[in-house]
Amino acid sequence: MEGGETRRNDPIGITHLHHFYTKRALMTLGFGHQYVDSLNEEIKCYMRFVIQQAVLGMAKIARYVPTHYSQVNQYLSGTLYIGSQVVDVSLEYVLGGKIKRLTKLLGTFQKMNSALISCQNLSGFRIADAVVDYIFLDPPFGANLMYSELNFLWESWLQVFTNNQPEAIINKTQRKDLSDYRALMVDCFKEAFRILKPGRWMTVEFSNTQARVWNTLQTTLQEAGFIIANVSALDKKQGSFNAITTTTAVKQDLIISAYKPNGNLQVRFNKTAGTEAGVWEFIRSHLNYLPITKTKDGTLEFVVERDPRILYDRTIAYFISHSSLVPLSSQAFQAGLREHFIEKDGMIFLPPQVPEYEQQRKLSKHPPQMELFVSDERSAIDWLQQYLNKHPATHQQIHPQFTQKLGAGWKKHELPVELEPLLELNFNR
Repeated sequence: MEGGETRRNDPIGITHLHHFYTKRALMTLGFGHQYVDSLNEEIKCYMRFVIQQAVLGMAKIARYVPTHYSQVNQYLSGTLYIGSQVVDVSLEYVLGGKIKRLTKLLGTFQKMNSALISCQNLSGFRIADAVVDYIFLDPPFGANLMYSELNFLWESWLQVFTNNQPEAIINKTQRKDLSDYRALMVDCFKEAFRILKPGRWMTVEFSNTQARVWNTLQTTLQEAGFIIANVSALDKKQGSFNAITTTTAVKQDLIISAYKPNGNLQVRFNKTAGTEAGVWEFIRSHLNYLPITKTKDGTLEFVVERDPRILYDRTIAYFISHSSLVPLSSQAFQAGLREHFIEKDGMIFLPPQVPEYEQQRKLSKHPPQMELFVSDERSAIDWLQQYLNKHPATHQQIHPQFTQKLGAGWKKHELPVELEPLLELNFNR
C-alpha cells in the first residue's frame, strides 16, 4: 500500500509484501497458514493467532542484536525499518516460548470468560448511553505512528485490511492534515462521552512534539463535553524508535485525566445558565474532582488546576460548550472566587478540603511554590529561563514539563509556540 512507512524501503528494492521475507520464511509461513485452514473451526482461530505471532519475527525487519541472547522478535516497533544485519530464524525458534505462554493464557481466559474484545471504529460504538464505568484511551498521536501502514504485514496474511478512511491520524498519503485529525478525534471523544456514565473518568495518554497538536487534543476533549482535571507526565522507561534515534523526539507521554460532569450539575446549571450563580455551581462541582494535594520527593507541589486563571479557562470552556455566555470578566471571576471559596498558597479549595490540605502542608518539607504562568511567547521564554536556571536539561527532558504549561490559560489571540524554535532563538545549547 502507499505510505511513508510501507514505501520507506523502495530504494533498496523492497516494493511488495513478499520482499519482506526470505524464500524459506515465505514457504514456512505459507505452509503454516495453509495447515491452519485445514483444521476444524473450533481450533482454527486459535492456531491462526499462534501463526500470526511469527509474521513480524520472521520478516527482514527482525534485526540481529548481538547484545541479546534471544533473537526472537528483535524488530523496532513503530517502523518497518530494515537493519543492516537481519536474522533468519525458524518457526520453532520464534514460537517455542510463545506457545507455552499462549496455552496458559487461553486456559485462564476460558475459565474467566468475562472479557469482551472487539475491533471497531471508536466513533461508532453500538452500545447504549452511559453504561461504561471508566475509559482508558491511547489515541493516535497525530503523525507519530502510521497504524494502518504498520499493520499491513499482519493484515496481508489474514487478507483483512483496515478501512483507513476514518483513521484518526495526520498523514500526507491519506491527505489528512491537522483539521482532519481534529474532526476525527472530536467524533471519537463524543462517542466516549456518550457511553461513559456521568461523574466517571477517562484517562487519555498522549504524546506529540508539536504544541498545535497538543492544543488540538485539549480543545477536542472540551468540545466533546469532558472537563480536564489533571495533566501529568508518564515515563514509560523504554523509548520508541524515534525517541532513541532523534534528540527532539519525546521520551515521556502525558496523562490527561478528564471527567464527564454528573447529571446534578447539568440540572443546576440549566437553572442558572448565563448567570453568576451558574459560574459558582460549576466551580463548586469542579473543585470536587481536582486532587487536593500533590507530592514529589516529600515536597508539596502546586496543583496547577486549582490556579484561579486555569479555573477561569475551564469555566469558559464549559459555558461555551453549553452555548451560554460567560457573565464574568477574569478580574471579577478571581475576586468572586475568594468570596465564595478559600485560597491557600495561590490555590482555590472548598471549605471541607482545607483541613486535608493543611495537614499535608505541615508534613511537607517546603510549601508549594507557584510556578510562572505561561500565557504567551514572552512568559514561555521566562518559564524556560527559570526552569533551566534550576537545572540544565536536554530537549527531551524539557518537553513534557513545557507542554503541561500550554493549553489552559494560553491567550487565545496568541499563536501556539513550539519548544524547539524557542530554545534555538533564545538559549545556548
